[in-house]
Amino acid sequence: MGKIGAEKKTRKKHFKMFPQKVLDAGEIKILNEINMKPQYIRDFEIILLEARALANDIEKMDLLPRYIQEKWNKIQEDQFLMFFLYKDHCDKFWQKGCPKIAEYMGVKPFVTSVMINISPNWKGKFGQDSLTDKLMVKKFRAVVETYLKASSRYGRYKYNLECGSGGDHLHAHIVAEFNPKCVKSVTTHINKGNHTVEIRKIWDKIFPEGYVGLLKGKFAVQRIILRNEELLKDKLNYLVEELKPEGHKNLRDLGILLNEGF
Repeated sequence: MGKIGAEKKTRKKHFKMFPQKVLDAGEIKILNEINMKPQYIRDFEIILLEARALANDIEKMDLLPRYIQEKWNKIQEDQFLMFFLYKDHCDKFWQKGCPKIAEYMGVKPFVTSVMINISPNWKGKFGQDSLTDKLMVKKFRAVVETYLKASSRYGRYKYNLECGSGGDHLHAHIVAEFNPKCVKSVTTHINKGNHTVEIRKIWDKIFPEGYVGLLKGKFAVQRIILRNEELLKDKLNYLVEELKPEGHKNLRDLGILLNEGF
């Protein structure tokens, strides 16, 4: 390998050792590399390390106590665990093998999700008239659910409608889990901004003429892809009024929190 190629490889390896930075609600959050793995992967790695430690101890013993022999026999009968025991499979396998490891650990595998925030340009319009408010809520919910159910992109989802700190700005926060069968295509859909295009089209179709075009603003539709359990939990909690951090609370809780599977 040439000098340049070696330097690139070294930089890549060095970069992976650093914590990951995530832009979250206007703040930079630091996630350690280990936190990018689902909890059940970390739990499995602990089991694997304990099995490896036992195997190393056995190599040093001439005569095995009965309880150690019984424990070792049990490990040897576990073909899945033995597959990883003497080889460094785990770091390379945990992403592709998540469903198998999750099944082994008896949990549902983590699936990439997304948080989508929809903030129409109508600040000051909400909270003025109860009938108008009901119409705005009804139409807004129709926009959100039409997008979420328009294809097989998403499985579980949860969303709410909020009125903002001033009580006059109706907006939405959505957390939707990707369909495990099409994670790559949904990621492309999001990264290319096609979700924004689609949501705008649905909005203009559902709302009456006076409300058309309210999602044209650059920041009217924002998103963050959630690639680990910590971020997902954080965003699901953000949908619950009493769990919101200070500075993010609404003037009042509208009680509009829809949960499909989460």
